[in-house]
Amino acid sequence: MECLTEFACSVFVDGEMTEPENRKVEQHLIQCTTCREMVLAYREESRLLVHYVQEIDLSEDLEQTANTVSIPSVDRTPRRADVAKFGAALVGVAAMIQVAMSSPENLDLPSIPVNLDWLDPSNLTGKLNLLIGSAVFLTYEGLSKVMSFVAGMSGLALLALMAAGLVTLMRRSARKGAIVAMMSALALVFAALPGYGMDVRVSKGNESKLVNIPASETVDDNLFVAGETVVIDGTINGDLFAFARQVIVHGAVKGNIITGAQSVEIDGDVGGSIITGGQTIQVNSKVSHNVAAFGQSVTLGKDSTVDGDAGTFGNETHLNGSVAHSYYVFGLGDVAGSVGRSMTFRGGTLTLLPTARIAGDLTAHVQKAEAVHISPGAMIGGRQSIELEMPRPSRYRTFGFYFGQVIRMAAAFVTGIILLLLFPSLRRMNFSDALTVAKSGGIGLLLLIAMPIAAIIVMITWVGIPLGMIGIVAWLLGLYLAKILVANFVGRTLLLSDMDRMSSVVLSLLLGLLLVFIAINLPYIGWLIHFLLVIIGFGALILTLFNSFRPAHDFGRG
Repeated sequence: MECLTEFACSVFVDGEMTEPENRKVEQHLIQCTTCREMVLAYREESRLLVHYVQEIDLSEDLEQTANTVSIPSVDRTPRRADVAKFGAALVGVAAMIQVAMSSPENLDLPSIPVNLDWLDPSNLTGKLNLLIGSAVFLTYEGLSKVMSFVAGMSGLALLALMAAGLVTLMRRSARKGAIVAMMSALALVFAALPGYGMDVRVSKGNESKLVNIPASETVDDNLFVAGETVVIDGTINGDLFAFARQVIVHGAVKGNIITGAQSVEIDGDVGGSIITGGQTIQVNSKVSHNVAAFGQSVTLGKDSTVDGDAGTFGNETHLNGSVAHSYYVFGLGDVAGSVGRSMTFRGGTLTLLPTARIAGDLTAHVQKAEAVHISPGAMIGGRQSIELEMPRPSRYRTFGFYFGQVIRMAAAFVTGIILLLLFPSLRRMNFSDALTVAKSGGIGLLLLIAMPIAAIIVMITWVGIPLGMIGIVAWLLGLYLAKILVANFVGRTLLLSDMDRMSSVVLSLLLGLLLVFIAINLPYIGWLIHFLLVIIGFGALILTLFNSFRPAHDFGRG
């Protein structure tokens, strides 16, 4: 074969040659020092240009170069010992976390806003405090900044899409260029459309942390508010979205109320439904539809009237008002008010006070019959049923458990084969060093929390509903695929497989999934291993997708 021209080198670096031509050039590069130096010079020039313009990590570009052409790479091939280290670290971290969660009395921690009983997952109070404490932290500390974060990231994403479209078109990659250009056009269209129907009030850095809608003000649109304290004295003709440390609603809300705070107090009339989460929740108002409340302490006061259904989940739940339809209680509860239809309870203890009135049936799911206390004078119009929850046999002793795992593993195997066939680059995802695992896990954990919050915020406007739905579907799909990608790495490394052969891909994925499913079903720590695998695989998947749309090292060739 004759030596390469400069144009031929450019086409080869761009990856635009056909497979037969590409193989001929690779064979020629092995033998010809001059052409090899010219190819490396092109790559070096491109890497430097990309580094100064786009600040791209050169070490990852070197890895992409090594995978494209037969030139020695500095990255070593994963070894079986890497899988052993990965597995040992995974089990060790999971075991330490579980020991800490099971033994809170042995921990010497500084004082924190949430009681230490959230560290004990075996009791109901601990689970509720963990749930509510996490929600309060996210809403108070983070949600007021999420709006500006999402806006900033949206602008950056739009600019990145436009830049990527230009770069891919310059690289003469028509397929990628067309895809990214289309995404850029759609983003521009959605960005240009007005986000109508939403009034946003968010306290900012140096401003007062109080967000107040005075009694003289009427908001005709939906209202989104975030801050340390939110007080609504005016009238909201749409829906109210409020996230703060303390939320107080004295005014009327014609639509729904969706709120999360440490303390929630709702006294004004609500024309729709209430969905709320917090440590302390107090509702003393007329609600035209339904109420769903999750908190450590939930109270439907004596002045509260719910025209639909009500569901409360809390360590302490109190019904002193009236519920026109059915009432569902989870946790610990007492009833002094009235229920127009049936009542269902599931949890620790239930107390019906003398003023309690239940027009329909009472069904209680408890561990002991003594957990249900019905005071003299309490009235139950229908059937009273106390169903004892018997201890369940160990899942490891049931055939259904193993059958279900086989079905799940088969589904993951089929999904994984399709994924690796469609996206061959995912076959070589690497978790052989601690830095990669830590980076992937950190990004995965961040996106695990941030993506659904961002999607919900985007869905607040009618324009953003399709984008928000796409984001949630992508989030769920990514979480499902995460452990499949880790399983592929485990199987590939243990078998030392050649990922270019389909038979090797099949065997590697099958072995990896078998080991992963055994690990995530281990007693005591299996659920933690599952969680760690998901966030690590999810983060690695996002990084891989991000890198696939970055300008490659052949920037500027044309």
